[in-house]
Amino acid sequence: MSRDFLIGLDLGSHAFRMLAARRGSDAPEGVEIVAAATVPAAGIRRGMIVAIDDAARAVSSLRGELERRLGTAVGGAYVGIGGPHVGSVPSRGLVVVSRSDNRIGPDDIRRVLEAAGAISLGRNTEVLTVVPREYIVDGERNIKEAEGMQGTRLEVEAVVLTSATPHVKNIRQVLAQSDLDDHDLIVSPLATARAVLTPRQRELGVALVDIGHGTTDVAVFEDGQLLATTILPIGGAHITNDIAIGLRCAIDAAEIAKHEYGAANAGTIGKRESVELSVIDPLQDGTSFSRRELAEIIDARLEEIFELVGQELKRIGRWRLLPGGVVLSGGTANIPGIVETARQAFHLPVQLGYPNAVSGPKDVAANFSYATALGIVFAVADASGAARRGPHLSFPKLPGARFSGGGVGKFFRSLLP
Repeated sequence: MSRDFLIGLDLGSHAFRMLAARRGSDAPEGVEIVAAATVPAAGIRRGMIVAIDDAARAVSSLRGELERRLGTAVGGAYVGIGGPHVGSVPSRGLVVVSRSDNRIGPDDIRRVLEAAGAISLGRNTEVLTVVPREYIVDGERNIKEAEGMQGTRLEVEAVVLTSATPHVKNIRQVLAQSDLDDHDLIVSPLATARAVLTPRQRELGVALVDIGHGTTDVAVFEDGQLLATTILPIGGAHITNDIAIGLRCAIDAAEIAKHEYGAANAGTIGKRESVELSVIDPLQDGTSFSRRELAEIIDARLEEIFELVGQELKRIGRWRLLPGGVVLSGGTANIPGIVETARQAFHLPVQLGYPNAVSGPKDVAANFSYATALGIVFAVADASGAARRGPHLSFPKLPGARFSGGGVGKFFRSLLP
């Protein structure tokens, strides 16, 4: 039965991916991947739904493929929400403890999170959830779990995650037309962080930079807690477009050139290294291109992406101030030499962020592209209490925020070091 599985759905700009996992106490992360499926993305651009019917047909096809591999029907899924209209705002909440014995209870936690989430937002923008960074009890700071403590005044420093309301409704419509129940929406950068970051990195201070096809997701952590997240409307597809223009070739040939012959850090490539364009595009017979020139095209766009990420780090006051450095993920992170290019841009330690150990097919468990879908199922397992105990992300349930509740509501409560 499908209810025996945790189903995660990642609506990427290049491909839609769906995972089926089962809880297992002996499996790494408490989760075993049973089956996975992928189909080309449709009806989505830069993380935003642009054609509901096309996207719904692609999701229906994806579900059918996963059902074939599972041998059972799939009725619903936990879905990642991304796109440039997803963002974060720092906030603060304050309430007076309600109980006469001054013991902080679940209702006090709920009320203080509601207070933090009661912020003024732009038109057609809604709160997805509120992620607490620290609680403050009678002026005592750095409290990670306030429930059960004694005090008269409860405060919270939090990060409010928001999204454009039409974006949320469009995703719901796609799922409805696909006959797929949405169990919950999980913010994509945080799901990816759950899959690839270690507790030590989050404690030291780290920036996750997930460079996808149409967007670049950024999530910054410090002292084990989420500090900020943003989604930039630029990604690997922009590199492919640049290559197509620079080499005067078809977009499909440019994509092949990027993956098979491309590299970052152009200075490490010999000036005389060249490739016949006809190898990847038969219509370009007799034409060749320099691998160094290809790398220079890639470098130029990567530098722009890293500059935008750097602006976000400066905005939150963490430029060059993250001892855990930068972790790169996403399909574009497969480009050779990208780590060194990122080191030069950020002046910080940089490493690739492979998914944490998980039991299942190797082409899924060690694949950048499945990191978000993996993080989603990890999140659900964490929330259910079936995963191994340890530091993990969680979202508290915020009344009135449709997609922050249920079992996954526990998932983003804290990022314990």
